[in-house]
Amino acid sequence: MRIISDFHDYYDAVQKVAQDRSVVYLRKRREVKVKGPWPFPELGSWHFWSGKCLEAAEHTIGFCGRIYPALRLSALWPAARREGTAICFDMSQVDEFVSAHLKTSQAAAYRSERWKWMSTWPYYGRRRNFQRFFTECEEKRDAYAGLFLENGCPIFVATPGSLDKRSEMVWNASLKELEFYRVVDPHTAFQEIQMFLGGLALPLKEAPEVSDVVLAEAKGFDKWSFRKDPKAGKQQR
Repeated sequence: MRIISDFHDYYDAVQKVAQDRSVVYLRKRREVKVKGPWPFPELGSWHFWSGKCLEAAEHTIGFCGRIYPALRLSALWPAARREGTAICFDMSQVDEFVSAHLKTSQAAAYRSERWKWMSTWPYYGRRRNFQRFFTECEEKRDAYAGLFLENGCPIFVATPGSLDKRSEMVWNASLKELEFYRVVDPHTAFQEIQMFLGGLALPLKEAPEVSDVVLAEAKGFDKWSFRKDPKAGKQQR
């Protein structure tokens, strides 16, 4: 596969050793801004959230017919224990980040489901809401194959907006910034993109129905292949 693009992504180096050069990936970034209600609620159930000590931004990565969750967390010092930023792909990574960067009382508020925390820790920043995001992506991981095929594109990144920022869908987005190499390694990513684009260029056709007689003749058999031909006996006499 050959990649034609004005930016570099983490799997690009694999094309140097690629065998099939007939597939071409014209990787042109295309942004679709959305004002008002988010048209893909399953690709983002809540907006960018910011508190005194923690910011969280949700991204849904679309890759070769499947969706993957990515949660960008930023701890804001001095309100938090220490400053830091991380991309999390599951809840264990989120919990690890919270324990390492937030104070004990903040971490307790993050985990709490009791209403008394509502004044100090909004709903959107709670663990149960982050968990819902990861769960929804897992449950609907293979539900958007049609979206990729309709756009003829193997990659997108969907990001819900905030009150002052529009939501957006970026086709042919760069995955390096979201550290997607931690989910799919460079060689596997390159191969999956090549297979996706190859399938678009050469769609599989249904095999025609062939009778058993025609199929046998095509393989060199006839009606006497498994029994004695009477004419052959007369010729021997």
